[in-house]
Amino acid sequence: MPGTRFRIDRSVYGKEFRKILLSHHPDCYQFRNDTISVGGDNRLCIGCLFMYPAMLLALLFLWICGIDEFISPSLLFFIGVAMASLQIISLAGLARARMSRAVVKMIVGVGIGSGLYAILSIPAEPVLKWILIILCLAIVGIQYYMRIERMKKICARCRWKGEWTRCRGYREE
Repeated sequence: MPGTRFRIDRSVYGKEFRKILLSHHPDCYQFRNDTISVGGDNRLCIGCLFMYPAMLLALLFLWICGIDEFISPSLLFFIGVAMASLQIISLAGLARARMSRAVVKMIVGVGIGSGLYAILSIPAEPVLKWILIILCLAIVGIQYYMRIERMKKICARCRWKGEWTRCRGYREE
């Protein structure tokens, strides 16, 4: 949106920077279902809190189990893509409650982990594996871009218009 700027200014330090790093959502009622409070003042992004550990645990579990002995990497890849595509539920705004967001993000994380494991398991040249990984990251990047655009639209309606150095959702007053 024209006139709406999102930037991390050098004046954002200490607790304010920690807020951005851990939750990257303003402490605002518009984003109340995007974060979970941990230990009082610490807020964590639900997506990051559930998706990344699920992805890493899926990678570790599939590696320990040697799943490629039982399922072909191509089938595992398509299962992973199907699970990761459930991100559409979040992008469409259908997972509004914290619990539903957490479950969707865990499934998406397992899907991404399964897809990455499948890519690493295929009998192919390393350069092809890297191309596939970069392609997957590009798809994830598109999803993040769509999420950022949604956040910009929400913040554009606020009196601080997405100015993080002035927004009370990021600043300690």
